Amino acid sequence: MARGSTSPEKLIGELRRAESAAARSRARERALSRLRVGRFRGDVDLTALRMALAAHDRRHGEPSQAGRWGIVTEGWATTRELRDLRRYLLGQFSEGDYVRSVLLLPLDATLPEAVADLVDPAFRPPRAGETVTSGPGCVLALGATISGLTAFMLLYVIVWNVLTSGNVASAPMLALLSAAAALVCVGFVLAVRARGPRPSATISPAIEPRDRFFGTSLAWRLHDAGDDRASRILLRRMIELDIDGDGARAAMVEQSRMAGRLDEAGRWGCGKPGLSTPAERTAFAGQLRASPVESRLRELAGIPTPLPLPSDARDVLRRAGGEPTEPVEQTESDDGFGTRWKALPLVTFVMLGLAIAVALIVAIAQVPEAPLIARVTLACSGAIVGVLWIIESFLLPRRRTAATLAAAVGALALSTLLGVSAIFG
Repeated sequence: MARGSTSPEKLIGELRRAESAAARSRARERALSRLRVGRFRGDVDLTALRMALAAHDRRHGEPSQAGRWGIVTEGWATTRELRDLRRYLLGQFSEGDYVRSVLLLPLDATLPEAVADLVDPAFRPPRAGETVTSGPGCVLALGATISGLTAFMLLYVIVWNVLTSGNVASAPMLALLSAAAALVCVGFVLAVRARGPRPSATISPAIEPRDRFFGTSLAWRLHDAGDDRASRILLRRMIELDIDGDGARAAMVEQSRMAGRLDEAGRWGCGKPGLSTPAERTAFAGQLRASPVESRLRELAGIPTPLPLPSDARDVLRRAGGEPTEPVEQTESDDGFGTRWKALPLVTFVMLGLAIAVALIVAIAQVPEAPLIARVTLACSGAIVGVLWIIESFLLPRRRTAATLAAAVGALALSTLLGVSAIFG
């Protein structure tokens, strides 16, 4: 056991002895902290602590939490505890490996069968001996690295020859080799990205990449299985996080119609123009008549405050007797280049690429002043790039990491420019 960690046995004793509400809360929090640490450390078997925590939560009337910790022991959790646990997990839904995270299971742990269907197939139990780091994946990564280094070295030789002497006798061959290496590099990178994102836990390579529509499909499966409450919990969570937002809203509207709830159909449909009918919006407006304000409408319909109020939602507010506020026009000056110049790294590569291309062209054309033209072109491009990045750093006062990085890039560009100028005069 790592130094400074409380032993599981001591924590189990605290859970069993705690009687007052304060003591129970303190003992439970200490046990949870130990489980969080143990999830990533993996130095001690914490099954006994999990089961003590499960018994503690069962004893104090928390069925979802009892199932949360007791699910690691097959057959321990009751039917009600598993049902409540599943609904609790759906309320924590995300596109990542959220089930292991909520259950505080190690990243490479096999998911309990009772909740495995709640997570995308990419995160489900692995097959023995198969991992994400497969042979082809290693080859692709190695090929991309070698190709990138080769392209950089060849390009460096070309530019150095142009800057020093303007001699580019071997430039055509080197340019072709550099272009070929760059294409191979790009091809490998695209091939790796095309395989789709994968979790760090072991999974079967036969499993498909993550399905962006998995949540909506799961909600319909739960609905068809008769668990409407679980389905609606999931869909509300997806609307809240804007995961397949339109699909989740459409599913919520359709399920509300199937249940004969016009007010609920209007509630969730007004967030997207065309999803709800006038009758449904009128039915939903009845819930707002006591307090026909926009903030209440946004809260019920799951419409974030920064977004403008959709036309159907404005119609609901008018039917309820309220008046929507005029949308505030958003300006781009608040975030500076962080809003207007999201492609600043791309601008940097394009400008430097154009400068290098000009240097190669004048050298291949054997222009008398090729070295001078190449130096001036690269110097101007480097200066512009450096200034842009430094300006970016001053316009990001609330994002310190990004501001520091932008200032560092700009300073590096300017210092490199000064160094090159000093070397070549």
